[in-house]
This record gives sequence, structure tokens and C-alpha cells, in this order.
Amino acid sequence: MMFDTLATSTHRVRTGFGDSEESFHPPSIVPFQGCGQGNGAGPPIWVSMSSIIIQVMTALGFGFECLTAIDSHLITAQCFCFVGDTDVIEAGKSVEQSGKDICHFVQQAASMWAGGISATGGAIKTEKSFWWLIDFVWDSSNGKWRFCLKHQLLRDHKLQISGLTGELEALRRLEPDEAEKTLGVMLAPLEDQQAHVAHLKSIAKKWAEQVRSGHLHKYDVIPLIKTTVMKSLEYPMVLTTLDAATWVSIMSPVLQVCLPKAGICRSFPRDMVFAPLRFQGLGIPHPFGTQVSKHIEVLLRHSSNQTKTGAYMEAVVQEHQLETGTSFGLFQQDYSNTGILASDTWLKRVWKEMEDLDIYLALDTPVLSLRCDGDALLIEVFMELQVDQDALKWLNWCRMFLQVCTVSDIVTADGRSIRESMWHGERDYTHRSSYQPMASNCPTQPESLEGVAGAPYSSTPRLLWTTAPTVSSTGPMGHGWQHYCHHRSSTRSLQWDATHSAQLSGCKRPHNESADHGTYSLPAPFWTQPLPEDVRRATVHITPSLGTLALTGIGTESLLPHHNSQPSLLAAWMAASAEVTEYVGWTPEEIEIDGDKSRLAEALLEDRLCVISDGSYKLGLGTAAVQLLPRKGGKERIIVCCQTLGLPDDQSAYRSELIGLLAGTMVVDWLLDQWAPRLRSPPRVRIACDGFSALLNTFSDNRVTPQQAQFDLVSSIREALARSSRNQATNVEVDAWAVAYCHQLEASHQLIAPNARFFTELATLYIGDVKQSRLNPEHIQELVALPALRKRWHKRQTITPEAELEIDWTSLARAMSSLPAGVQRWTTKHVVGMCGVGKFKVRWGSADSAACPCCGEFEDHLHVPRCTAPSASAEWDRRTAILDQWLDAQVTDPAIKHAILHLLEGVRDPSLPCSRVVPLRLCIGYQGLLEGWLSVQWAALQEQYLQSRGSQRSPTLWVSRLLHQLILLGFHMWEHRNLVQHSEDNVQLRKRSRLANDGIHSQFDMGPTNLPKVVQLMLAVKRRTVLNKPLVDREEWLKLVRMERTAYRRALAPQRRILHRFFHLAQAP
Repeated sequence: MMFDTLATSTHRVRTGFGDSEESFHPPSIVPFQGCGQGNGAGPPIWVSMSSIIIQVMTALGFGFECLTAIDSHLITAQCFCFVGDTDVIEAGKSVEQSGKDICHFVQQAASMWAGGISATGGAIKTEKSFWWLIDFVWDSSNGKWRFCLKHQLLRDHKLQISGLTGELEALRRLEPDEAEKTLGVMLAPLEDQQAHVAHLKSIAKKWAEQVRSGHLHKYDVIPLIKTTVMKSLEYPMVLTTLDAATWVSIMSPVLQVCLPKAGICRSFPRDMVFAPLRFQGLGIPHPFGTQVSKHIEVLLRHSSNQTKTGAYMEAVVQEHQLETGTSFGLFQQDYSNTGILASDTWLKRVWKEMEDLDIYLALDTPVLSLRCDGDALLIEVFMELQVDQDALKWLNWCRMFLQVCTVSDIVTADGRSIRESMWHGERDYTHRSSYQPMASNCPTQPESLEGVAGAPYSSTPRLLWTTAPTVSSTGPMGHGWQHYCHHRSSTRSLQWDATHSAQLSGCKRPHNESADHGTYSLPAPFWTQPLPEDVRRATVHITPSLGTLALTGIGTESLLPHHNSQPSLLAAWMAASAEVTEYVGWTPEEIEIDGDKSRLAEALLEDRLCVISDGSYKLGLGTAAVQLLPRKGGKERIIVCCQTLGLPDDQSAYRSELIGLLAGTMVVDWLLDQWAPRLRSPPRVRIACDGFSALLNTFSDNRVTPQQAQFDLVSSIREALARSSRNQATNVEVDAWAVAYCHQLEASHQLIAPNARFFTELATLYIGDVKQSRLNPEHIQELVALPALRKRWHKRQTITPEAELEIDWTSLARAMSSLPAGVQRWTTKHVVGMCGVGKFKVRWGSADSAACPCCGEFEDHLHVPRCTAPSASAEWDRRTAILDQWLDAQVTDPAIKHAILHLLEGVRDPSLPCSRVVPLRLCIGYQGLLEGWLSVQWAALQEQYLQSRGSQRSPTLWVSRLLHQLILLGFHMWEHRNLVQHSEDNVQLRKRSRLANDGIHSQFDMGPTNLPKVVQLMLAVKRRTVLNKPLVDREEWLKLVRMERTAYRRALAPQRRILHRFFHLAQAP
């Protein structure tokens, strides 16, 4: 009964504003079969029913599947679902199938999906549905694949599904570059940037029009922008790849409306509008910086959690890796070198925007393997030869066409000659590539290199690899290579040194320097050519876990490898430490074994091993100690001491706890590798740690997010280990070891934390070649804002490059954050100089003079604290006296106090030299003192003074509070100026006051005769009472009395004219 009522009812939406006028109801006599609009159980019902349909589609073979390019992992996708929106995918099973070939299967998939929706009580609305038919054609003029347009591929083909009425209806077919709004995002296979921009601008304009007529407090405007329209613009940012200028134009309607409402000029410099508070900007996040943060976040999150989306991105990364043909990951390559080799994808555009900000990601992706010792990747060889971009692009086309990656791929088995097919520019199908895109022969590619973009050949330098031995050709060159070498050289030999190591200046550090580059793999399962005479039969053993290949026999002789008679934990530790480089890898610094380590291994295999970890944090750096011991009896134990990796800002007690957990996990893995390398199911280990949050974040099932604290460590030690209760007595002992190790490092001056990538870290963020422990969106905003700010500082000569390095920006950020919102806005406006001073009031047309209200001099933002008027001087003395008392209360070094007060004197008189009292490196301009530009050296000097007194006060906190007081000093001078502006002490108001008083005296002298009673009452009061009124009231009083006298005189004018005519007529003869 309840379901029948819901299915046949007319539904409306009820909100706080009432019920909606529009409604929805069953379109026919057949009632709704779904869960209904607004049903609380709707989402789980939708998930449960849709998952069944997806499973049916998968079982019937619909969907998309492929192998990743390098490691050949299977990637599948049936559809992408989100609430009521579903994108169904149907693709060919091989490259041999064209778009025309799969249309029949696409129709079957669409019919099956629509039937499943109908069977589960739903229906598809054809007006909201559409489809793309995607196929590619090779463009030989520029060596790229391009999308086929509708007129090139089955122009009249229709895709039909059952609609709401059950009748077959044709869906709209869109061009590949025709975007359609899907879940608030403009989507198209061939991205349409203009559609994104138009959609986002419409959002901004609509919001601005709604706010324009509203009444807002000026302090609420900026928070309103951050929490409303910015959130709407952030929604599609994961997909968009717009540049900074485009985002500024999108935000223009919002700023044009909101800045005046916030008391800021609408033409306020945009570089300061989007600058963070750290650099004294308005703090409105730059949408481009937010977009970059969204891109990095999605890459880190999905790669670290190994989600389905992460698998798709991994597949594209491998495609790019194979396409560029280098040994570095996509995001670690120099875009200016290899960007021309990559196809235009979302990942490529993200790579470009991160490259511009000196950001790159190190992902745990496979690399292209070399075939043997001395082998090299062809693209890296070409880059070493410094060929130009056009030549590199053409050479890469040839490499991709020939399906080769390394020098070994183009030479004979003995490495002495280049194969005949390579010289003729023909694929050699007897040497099949092991990589997936190359292993499949795409039929749409040209059959030969002749005529394929031959123009770049003529500008390519001759390939000459220095040093011996020589790799010679086995026959005449093909037409393509002849054209390549035309007018260059008659030499047809390539010289290559097997021991030579190419150093590519444009490439960044590899993401995994321990990756295998020397493994040998057979290029094909068959051999059709005769072997060289000096070839000898060899037997090898491959160790997949270590990625190594060992020679075990030559001919009939066997080479027995040397094995350790006894497993050794120390040997495993030293082997892992040997793989550590400056940038990749970390192992604990000290390991001590007490007792028989085999008993510990036995306890591990019997699930009796306990790992107790504790950390210590001191002086901005941390250490950790770990103890591994049996849970039931035994005195054997392993003690591990290590230092906490990371930047000083990342160091904390929490990070020290995490590094201890990682060290304990690594030791457990080494024990397993040494005593039970072939164990199928890992044993359970009990872990104890003082930091409950460290245990919770490390071993919970929740996905890690790049913004969470210590993301790099948490993502590195996520393993299936059990958690148990802690042993308090043992924890105290371990904590003592950590503290002692910290003291040991401090005494030896070795307390310097490294900052390398962990072996088990799947995704790492680097900014300026410095590894980050987590994604900090505020840091990204600073990277986006700084280039424009530096141009501004240089143009206006406010902050020099030397001063930028000297300013304590961290303390300034804390000081700005502690200021009230109104003072924050005031600071930004006065740093820019665009505020309500006389200079800008004249420009804005709100004043006729730019004179200072206190002294009458020309007024700009620099004049306010320098005003020499007596009232301004008195206010300055009062405020500096208050600062003097504050410095004493904060236990400030007397010398520092004297220097600060001296610098403040220079604010009033900039001609005073500062070097006599304060060194130049401590003085970043007198005016900069009031704007918060303080040298980092002040904190060090105050710290020395506090240590000499035995004080535990924080010098950094003292600096931030000092900056707070200095900014308020300038603000109070502005407040005093405004008080004078609206009082009779204003220079410009003094003349007006004098004129008003003279007029009042004149009106009282003329008396109330013949004036209306209301005005007579105004003149009946004492004269002093009127003179004591404010200026505005006096002017209004005088204006009213004068108007009444003027009206009275106008009324007497006719009588005066009659009398005038009468007397003139009487005097006539």
C-alpha cells in the first residue's frame, strides 16, 4: 500500500521557502517502479541495483579492457556511475576493429543497459542522453593521432534505446570536441576548453548579479567569496587545465562587485587580491593555485590508495613513458625536452603546469628495461647528442614506428651491426617488443617511413656517438635514413661506448634509482638468423623479487653461486642500506641484536613477535627507538635506533612515532626475507606505540589523503599488521633509548634529518627538488602568487631579492593571521598604497584636494605615519611609549629594544642613517618596519638573550607578536588621521568652520524680524549654543536661516517694485 501510494503520487519539493510549483508524476498509467525522489534509502537502493546491472554487463563481455604498456597489467572498465548519471563504455577488443566494426556491439550494450534499468524499476530519459563514436586516424603530416569527425565515420548511424514510454528513440550523437554538461562539468573526449570557460563565467556572473543588490557587511565579503562562489568554481577543477590568466578573467565579475562592498577599490591589483596573508595579500585563493592543488591531490590520493582511478592514471602514465622512451617517470622529465614527444592528454597538461611551478611527482611506476650491460635508451642517446626539438620528434616517430626502445633493439645479437631492417626503416617482426602498444601492429599506421614528415630530416645533425667499439651497418641505407643523412655525411657508422653513461642535463632525478636497467629478456620466442661464431651457451637464474639476473653456467660448466650458510639480519640491513641514495631510500641508522636472532625469527613465524616503538622530539628534530622481542619468554631482542626524516617544519613527536613504526616494519620484513622467503601468508605481529593516533592512522582501513599530516610516512607503512595493547614498562625503556640516541646525535653534531623518499612510498611530492611530507594547498598558492608579487616588488622597488630572502615571512604570516579582519584588509591596502588618502581621493573624484587633514601637506600612504602635525606627533609619542612598555614586558634584549625604537625614529624621518645603530642586514627600510618586514636575524638575537637569562620563552613567538604590535602602531596612526579627518582639527575644515561661525554671527546680528516663527525660535537660543554645535550642524543651521531670509526678501520684491515705480512717476514733470 505504501509503495503504491508513492508510485502514483504527484511529488513536489518542499523547502523553507515553501513547496515548489513544478511537480513530477508518472508519465503514463504505469506507476513509478523506482525508489522515488527524496527517499532517504534512495542512494543505497540505487547502488545495490546498479551494481547488479554492471555485473550482468560484465558477464556478457561488454566494456573496455586493455593491458598497461610496460608491466602488462589488465585494466578494465564497464561504466562510470555517479548517483543518477552513468557513462557506459564499449570498445573494440583489438586495434584491428574500427569504429564501424563495433557499432553493432555498442547498440547491444546500450540496449542491455536500458533493459537492465527498466527491469529494476527505472528508465532512461533520452533528452538527457547522448553518445560519442570515437575512432582515430593517423595524421602523417604532423605524426599524431587525431579524432575522426562525424562526417568521416558513419555519419548517418543512429544509436537507439528504450525511453520513458518504452518506444525506441535515437540518442544525440556529438562530435568528439563537442562538450556536454555532465554532473556540472563540461565533458568531451577532445577537451573543449572554451566550453569550460563559458560555463564557469556564467556561474561567476550569476553569483555576482545576485550579490550586487544585497547588503553585506564589508568584513563578511571575503569570507563569503571563499565559502560560496569559490566552492562552485572548485567543483570541476580536477578536470580543467586552464591557465592563471583565464582564471583571473573568470573571477573578474565577482571581484568587480565584491571588492567595493569590502571597502576596496575594484581596480585593486589582482596580484595582491590573490596573494596569501603571508605576503600581506587579501588572502582570496587564486583559482589557478586551487586547480593545481586539486590535480596534485587526485594524483597522490589515487596512487597511494591504489584505487581503480589510480590504475587508469597508471595506465596512461605508462603509455607516456613508452611514448617518450626515457628512463624517467613522466612527471620527472623536463617538459621543455620531452614534452614534444608526448600526446596531448590531461596528464600532459598537468605535467606542464607543475613544471612551470617547479613541482614534480615521483610515482612508483615501472621503467623501460635495458637488454644488457652497456645498453641505452635511444631517446636518451639522442638527447645526449643535443638534437633539436624537431629532429627529436622525428626520431621518436621512427622509433615508435619501428617499435624499438633501446640500442639493443636495433642491433644484431652480438651487438656489432645494425640490423638490415632497421637501416631500411622496416619493422622486424622477428624481434617483437614486449611492450603492449608496440606489440600490436596498428593497421592505420603507414607501412613505411617514406613520405612521413620528411622535412625535419634535413635539419637533423648526423648521428655520431663518440668512442669505440663501432656498430656498423650490414647493407645500404633505406630511403628514409638516406634522406635523414642527406648533405650531412657519407659515414654510415654509429659509434657507441658500452661503458659510457649519459648525463642528461634536462632530466630530473629518477624516481627509483635502484630500478633494474640491466636485465636481459629475449626479444622473441623464435630465432630465424644464424648465430655469430663466438656465441657460447649460457644458463642464467632470474630473481624476480630482487630484479636481478645471475649467470649460473657457461657451456657445460656450472657456476655454483655462493650462498650464506646462516641467514643474517645484519646482512639484509646492510644490503638495503647499500641501495640508499641521496634522494631515494632510507634504512635505520643503528641495529643491535641481543641474543639468538633465530629465536626471534621463530617467534615471528609463530605469531609471538612484539614490536614496541617510541619517539622523541627535541630542538626541532626527532629520533625513534624500536624493540623487537618475543611475547612469551626469552631474553632475545633487537634494538633499532633511527633519526626522523623530513624538513624542520615537518618534525614533530607524531612523526617520530611514525618513523619508529616504519623502522619496526622494515626489520620484520628483513627477518621474513632471511628466514622464510617463500612464506605465502605473512605472520601476525603485535605492535605497541605510545602514539595512539600514529597506530590509528597507520593501520586503519581509511584511505589516506595527501593533505593529512605526515602523508608520506603514513602511506609508506600501510600494511596488514595487527594492533594490540601496549606494554607500559617496555615503552618507557624504549623512549629512554630514543632520548639517549637523540643526545648522542646532538653531541656529535649529526642531528641533521635527511629528507629522502622511502622505499615503500608509492607517490611522492617534490617542490623545488625538496620532498614534501604532505600536500599543503597554501604552499601551492604561494608558488602561484610569488612570480607576480616579485614583478611588483621589482617594479615599485619595495622589496629587493636580497630583502625577500632576509624577511621573516613565517613570523609575518602568524602576525597577519592574528590580526582582526579589518586590520588585515587595512594592512593590504596600505602595503599597496591604494587607500583612502588624499592622493587617491582626488583620483576617485571624492575630494578636490590631496592635502593631509592634519598638516595640509600632500598625503599618500607614506605620509600618514610621517605627518608633522602636533596632534600626529603627540599620537606617535604615545604609541611608541606603549610599545616601549610592551618590549619590557616581553623580556626584550635592551639592545634590540634600543635598535627598534631608533628604527621607528627613522619612520618619521627617513633621512636618518640606520647603519650607525643597526646593521644593514637587520634593517629592511624604515617603512618596512611598520609593514611587518623584519629580518630573520632578530629572532636569533633575541634567542641568544633569552638563553643567557635561562628563559624558556619562544623567540619566534616574540617576533610574531612584535610584528603584530608594529602593524597596529601604523594602524593607530591611521585611526588618528581619520579622527582628525572628521573633526574640526582638519585643516580643510578649519576654513569652513570659520566661515560658518561668521555667518552665524551675522544672522544673530540681523535679528529675527519678519522671519517665520520656526526661524525666530532658532534665533531665540543663545549664540554660544549654536556655535558649540558640530560643523555639519552649524552649516545646516546657517543654510536654513539664510534660505528663510532669502524667501522673505523675495516676497518683498513686488512691493519694492511698486514703490519704485510710484516714486519715479511722482518725480516726473
